[in-house]
Amino acid sequence: MFSPFPLCATPFFVAIDTLIFFIHAEPTVYFLLTCTIESFRFWKIRPQTRKLPVNRRQLQLHARKMISALSQNTAVGLFFLLLLPISLPLFGQESRFMAFNADTFLNFNDITSSPDGKNVYLCGLYTITALEVQDDDSVRVIQVLNNDHNGCQGVYNPIDLAVSPDGRFLYAVDMSTTERKMSVFTRDVDTGGISLLETIRDTVFTSQTEVGDDHELLFSPEGKNLYWLNSPYDGNGVLAVFACDLKSGHLTRIQTLRRGTNSLGDFSIPNWLAIALDGNHLYGGGGNRTQILILFRNQENGLIDSVHVQNIAGWEGQRWERGGVVISPDGETVYATALFLDELLVLTRNRQQGDLNLLQTITINSPHVLFVSPNSLNIYLGYYDKHGYFALYHKNDVS
Repeated sequence: MFSPFPLCATPFFVAIDTLIFFIHAEPTVYFLLTCTIESFRFWKIRPQTRKLPVNRRQLQLHARKMISALSQNTAVGLFFLLLLPISLPLFGQESRFMAFNADTFLNFNDITSSPDGKNVYLCGLYTITALEVQDDDSVRVIQVLNNDHNGCQGVYNPIDLAVSPDGRFLYAVDMSTTERKMSVFTRDVDTGGISLLETIRDTVFTSQTEVGDDHELLFSPEGKNLYWLNSPYDGNGVLAVFACDLKSGHLTRIQTLRRGTNSLGDFSIPNWLAIALDGNHLYGGGGNRTQILILFRNQENGLIDSVHVQNIAGWEGQRWERGGVVISPDGETVYATALFLDELLVLTRNRQQGDLNLLQTITINSPHVLFVSPNSLNIYLGYYDKHGYFALYHKNDVS
């Protein structure tokens, strides 16, 4: 069970809030401004936020992707999440590429970190940026790939990034009106710099007539498989499974799941996807009324062998259109947020069978982004109630 944990404002957070006030607004700053730390004491909330003209849907998408990426990194964690918006403008190398690149900021698409915590990678329109994490947890720009500059070509609209678990390769899904492909970069494990290795032009990318707001690129824990999810509004989404050569980094598509054309059952491609660190299951939410999809993964080849559809108690007859699914690092708990249903569900997970059991329902207005600490004990939740708020829950070790 989870209960609010007393979190008091400190001079550190006050200083952050003051600094951000003077920084030009852009998506990552929107997140921090609208999710200022609150104090919790005896269930009484004392907000320390200010109003912003934020597009709630845009905030949800950017923040969810950012936290999803950072939650995989134990070295950077939540502290880096707070410092990132401040550090980016301070360490921009050239104005047209980083600090004042309007195209990048207006189309911020994804963020991911290297497994060793040394580097963070961002992508936006025409741009992929490599950052180095400093000893004081600030970041420094070390490389910017900007299309049609210094020989860089083919970076049009990268929407998803993933670093292989061994840290040797970076993968970027690029979906634009010009070209739709997967770019594979080698990564220098010492410096964090990247170089284009190959371009994979697969029909799974070119066949997607629409790219919606919901898409994910996920590695299996051991790095043998890469899963790409695209779930556009028209319902013609796809879940593609790639086999990854651990030595060369080359990808080979081995399975494609589409709505109405797969042989695993009658279900739609989910809007959100998460993979357990034990590699046994993937969990999908959204697109299937209020049901969670449990996808059983073959540990030998990475294929999805079967899909089980599980109903969520209490959500019958509702629509799960905005939210997310997150798995705790220890693999014991699955968290499901529903923006329009105003609930956060805590579900226990059977590691072998994959089944979920509802443990707790937390009613909270418009929960939209969730982060689980690396030790699985703390839950950080961004939600909206006339203002943006940031809540901390602590896991009860007994229940």
